[in-house]
Amino acid sequence: MADETAVRSEYAARREHFRGKNSDLAQLANRLANLRLGLFLLMLAGGLVVILLPGIAVAGWFLFAVALLAFGLAVVRHEAVKTELCRTSEMANINQTALDRVDRRWSRLATVEVAKDLVSLPEAIDLDLFGNASLFQLMDTTSSPAGRKALSHWLVEPAPANEILRRQTAAKELAPMLELRQQLQLQGLPLRRTSSDPDTFCNWVESDAWLPRYRWLIWCSRVSPLLLVTSLLLFFLGWIPATVWLIPATFNIIVSFRWLPQVHVIFDRISLGENAFRDYANLFDVIVQGDYKCETLCELKAKCILAGKPASEQLSRLDRLLGMTNLRHSTMSHLPIQAILMWDFHAIDLLERWQSEVRKHARQWLDALAEFEALAAIASLHHDHPEWSFPQPATTAEPKLVCRDIGHPLILPGQVVTNDIEIGPPGTFVLVTGSNMSGKSTLLRSLGTNIVLAQAGAPVCAAEMSLPPLILGTSFRVRDSLTDGVSFFMAELRRLKQIVELAAACQRRRQGTMIFLMDEILQGTNSTERHLAVKRVLQHLTRQLAIGAIATHDLSLADEHELETVCTPVHFREHFSGQGQSAHMEFDYQLRPGVAPTTNALKLLEIVGLDDSSEQQS
Repeated sequence: MADETAVRSEYAARREHFRGKNSDLAQLANRLANLRLGLFLLMLAGGLVVILLPGIAVAGWFLFAVALLAFGLAVVRHEAVKTELCRTSEMANINQTALDRVDRRWSRLATVEVAKDLVSLPEAIDLDLFGNASLFQLMDTTSSPAGRKALSHWLVEPAPANEILRRQTAAKELAPMLELRQQLQLQGLPLRRTSSDPDTFCNWVESDAWLPRYRWLIWCSRVSPLLLVTSLLLFFLGWIPATVWLIPATFNIIVSFRWLPQVHVIFDRISLGENAFRDYANLFDVIVQGDYKCETLCELKAKCILAGKPASEQLSRLDRLLGMTNLRHSTMSHLPIQAILMWDFHAIDLLERWQSEVRKHARQWLDALAEFEALAAIASLHHDHPEWSFPQPATTAEPKLVCRDIGHPLILPGQVVTNDIEIGPPGTFVLVTGSNMSGKSTLLRSLGTNIVLAQAGAPVCAAEMSLPPLILGTSFRVRDSLTDGVSFFMAELRRLKQIVELAAACQRRRQGTMIFLMDEILQGTNSTERHLAVKRVLQHLTRQLAIGAIATHDLSLADEHELETVCTPVHFREHFSGQGQSAHMEFDYQLRPGVAPTTNALKLLEIVGLDDSSEQQS
């Protein structure tokens, strides 16, 4: 794969290609619409000839027949062109969205809602995992609710090392398959616009069938309509009185009123929305048509096939069966047809036959689709950022996070500044100092966001990353709560307590190393107590053999005797040019060893006109 300039060019070329095809198809659609009108007028002319000029009626009939045949062919062709017109328009939009994603045009990207329990996680808030201008928004190319759920959970649930490697291998193979991935997006667009939960459908498939509990209903639904139709025929022939056919008709109505409410509840459980199963079938068609080499993708493809038939065939069949259930929405036609044929009981019988065939496979299909979509999202990230790297599991005896040229993945490529940093071994931390706006917070967020990417199996915004098994804890955006009566300081304490307890749990279970990332903690108290409290928190964490980084303006922390042996100080600097309010401040955002030698708060006051000289002048 080429660099990001080539990626942009590729998306732009595909966008223009589909826009060009769309323009040509729009012209063809207009010509076909005019042709249909002309053929309709010819049909009308032929009909008038037959009526008004009987002497040449044969010619009129011939003209009418030819025009009718041509009109039918034109309608079929016109509908096909309109379908292709819609497809090319959507493909152009998909490539434009991909460009917007690469260029971080957040306002043009859709913000998709995910589960509230994920959005409210402290790490999700601190690291912008969800919402506008978020990691999820950058990655999300999924279509189905199941795919969206899988990807969102991957971002908050660290995968074990073997699973990370498995996802990386699959993503690397899918990355060059741009056409397949975009076809997956295209076919899933209708599902992206719905919020229907497939879990309800899966629960129905895995549940016991309803109709076998009332076996007599099965036979009644077959025999009673036959008796009714036979008696009606005999009545019209005058062989029996009307009261005879009224008996099965009345029986059908009574049975329907008694049992149909339960049947319709089942219909509602199965339905995922208009044409939803046809849309799912289209997605499975894309998956099974791919030619894969890696074990993961081959397994997912195999899961989408049942007895030699792809899941798409079974779901298309289900879509047709569900079409039978739509009759219940038409009051005028449903009642007489149900009274005569017991229609809904035949529909539930066919649906439960389908249910018995796929009971053990439906959830497997949807799980395979969800995983494939999540892997395709990771593959898209890899394709769009070829200079990013896949992290390697750490092989050293002591867990240590080693990053080379790490940057923030949400910053526009070309503008992001990268740095080298090491965090570890256990029981040590990095103290990040520097003046305001120098890059301390961005560094910590870069570390946290890339750890999330790495543990999801995705590439990271770094030239290299060595990743041990880590449990992440962050404290950046703590908020008070008026409704809960929680002050800012108490909210900070609660968050720090969670981090300390998480570090202790990691130490007890020995299933990973706690890594903490904290930015200017305990701001809700005076500087003296804050210094002592921060020192105590860091002592707690290092005693639990956690690793981490903390950004602070408290430079004296580096001089604390209890911390100096476990602390690695680093800093950012700024540069000033000019004097007074005309002064200009510049940052290079490059990380350097040691404690920051400068501060800029007073200089910033001077720049905005709040220094002592401005007060004297006033």
